[in-house]
Amino acid sequence: MGYAKAQLEKGFSPIGGKFVCANCFEDYAIKYFIDLNAESMECNYCGEVSEGDCIAADIDDVIEFIIAGVESEYEDPANSIGWCSGEGGWVGAPVYDSDELIEELVEVSSFSEGLIDDIVESLAERQWCQIDPYGDPLSDEFFLDWGHFSKQIKHQSRYVFYKMPKRKNGSNHYSRADNPYDILDCIGSFAERLGLLSTIPANTALIRVRQHDASESFSTYSELGPPPVENAIYSNRMSPSGIPMFYAAFDEKTSIAETSGGSKDSVTIATFKTIKPFQVLDLTSLHPIPSIFDEENRYLRQSTIFMNNFLADISKPVIKDGSEHVEYVPTQVVTEYFRHLFRPKNKKALKGIIYPSSVFAGGKSCVLFFQQENCTQDDVNIDDNKWLSMITASIKTATYSYALLGNEY
Repeated sequence: MGYAKAQLEKGFSPIGGKFVCANCFEDYAIKYFIDLNAESMECNYCGEVSEGDCIAADIDDVIEFIIAGVESEYEDPANSIGWCSGEGGWVGAPVYDSDELIEELVEVSSFSEGLIDDIVESLAERQWCQIDPYGDPLSDEFFLDWGHFSKQIKHQSRYVFYKMPKRKNGSNHYSRADNPYDILDCIGSFAERLGLLSTIPANTALIRVRQHDASESFSTYSELGPPPVENAIYSNRMSPSGIPMFYAAFDEKTSIAETSGGSKDSVTIATFKTIKPFQVLDLTSLHPIPSIFDEENRYLRQSTIFMNNFLADISKPVIKDGSEHVEYVPTQVVTEYFRHLFRPKNKKALKGIIYPSSVFAGGKSCVLFFQQENCTQDDVNIDDNKWLSMITASIKTATYSYALLGNEY
């Protein structure tokens, strides 16, 4: 009787006498918990039987673990939502019964007969609402700030946004950030918190492609590397016109695909290698959103959700029709923030950004904060200012369509 009372105080009625194995759940965190706490050789839900190690944990322990995860983002509506006796219900925010919430958050295997029913039955009397039910999830709030900031620098105040006054109360936009540019600091802190800073080692190969007419040929780093300042006349995803940077990819197909879209019919491909290691922001290393049941990492859920939404937004393909210089402004500002203002805990300035290709699935591209003066060829005249060296022997030329097909040269 004392055990049952203790379970009720934890927020559920005990099932008792049943065990469940990790294969009955799809969530990695629940699986891990069961593996750590297995004490039976038989699962009462899928029927699996082990002839050696224990494979199933007490269902009541598993339910308690699930409740802890749910309570990290949901609570009793009586704590935060008004009740209208006249209307006979909660007012102003969504409220969920246990069966609705559990079926949304907990995915079980199709062969685990009765498992969801037991979990829901143990919680049958409880109702749930989102913590802070009248607000948006924190990830949504940050994304609203990002959207407001993007709109402002594209259409309102592009060059002096650091001097713009704070938004007044009553704004149509939620603002966790007091100033519109504070979202940049949020992105910087999330990047470091989520482990998105990495080091590109020395001797890493980076592939650059230049489109040109068939009658032209190129063989020097000044022709195949970043353009001189006077020739940096086009706006790119990460850099405005007039500010040359080094764009490349980590494989040939991605670099060719990223360079497509022009009217030229030939391409020259060259490999540059890094002369020494340097630190970058690596947006391709963003991890999947942690499970709500992941005790160790669920505090990263909202920042990870935001960064996934942010990455999807800045990676959207942009049609080059003359308006792309406006659409690129937010990512250009983010790039300059990480280049000039952001400093991680190790105080090392970043030298570039790695990002997923928007035109070649699975491809990784990069923009490095290097200009012609930071490049050399075949390791000639290397000094402290040199970061990249073009390998002359790597140069090859083909028609664009031939190269895109991945044929041998």
